[in-house]
Parts: sequence; C-alpha cells; structure tokens
Amino acid sequence: MGRQMHVNFAARLTAELQTDGVRHALRTLCALNISTVPPNLVVEEARLLYSTLSAPGVGGLSQANKRFCVGATKVMNFLFPELLVMLDKYAARGVGLRRYNNFDAYWSVEKCCHKELQEWVNVRGNVGTLIALDYPAPSTATRIFDKCALVMGYPPLTAVYRTLTPTPALQPPQL
Repeated sequence: MGRQMHVNFAARLTAELQTDGVRHALRTLCALNISTVPPNLVVEEARLLYSTLSAPGVGGLSQANKRFCVGATKVMNFLFPELLVMLDKYAARGVGLRRYNNFDAYWSVEKCCHKELQEWVNVRGNVGTLIALDYPAPSTATRIFDKCALVMGYPPLTAVYRTLTPTPALQPPQL
C-alpha cells in the first residue's frame, strides 16, 4: 500500500474513520466473525466503509487522488480481520472476477468467502481446523481465503502450485 499512501495518510484515515456514519458502521462491525455472521446482515455498514475509504479526490486516501479500492479492502481487513476480506487483482482473478475495483465485486468475494467457510464447517466441524493449518503463524479465516485466492490468481504461484501438486491418475469407473 505504500505506493498509494501519501504523507498525511494516517491523519486522513483517522479523519475518515471519525465521521458519524463511519463510526456507527465501525461499532456495528466490531467483534463480528465471517464464519458466524451472514454477509447480508452487515452489507450496508461495509458499503459505507468501503465507499468512504475508497473515495477519490483531494480528500481521499490515495496519494494520486484516484480511487483507493484495494487499499480500502486492506484497511478494512486490518480493522476487522475476522470479518472482512482483502481484494486485489490477483485475488479477484483467483475467484473469477475481471473487475474488482467496486463494492459489488468486493462484496461478491465476501459472500464467496462466507460460503466457502460454511462448507468447511459443514465438513470439518469448525473454522478452527482451517486456521490450525495456516502454519507456522496461524492467521484468520479471511486471510487464509485471501491467500488461497491469491495463489489461484497469481500466474507465477499458479505454476508453482501445479508443479507441486500431483495430478491423480485417471481411474476407470467403478462398475
């Protein structure tokens, strides 16, 4: 994010987070977890936070006065690591998105993450078993999802993954 942040980034971020609507959204999102809260329950709060943090212009968070979409998702994940995912072009590509610099795309990935985690819970019992696999330093379920999406969308990592993952031999159908 350093490429896009300007000298007054911390002050600007603090100011953006202090507005009444954003403060209300922050209080609502605090202490929620993606594996237990359906995304539709917090979509409006997340939309307000995303639109505030990604806004272009002189008062925005981008050094170049452009939209700060990727940076916004990183800040949102930093503030709410158990709830909100990060989204950059490689993670977007990994989940099949062509465009990712808007809230609807971001929220579709949030819903995808929630769905994947629900499937994990249905099969494995809880998200803790997934987090325990993130060795050596366990993080959060949203960060694990982001890492997986990144690997699937970043061409050099995709090539490494294909090299390291054995392809199962084709088996004749069982009769």
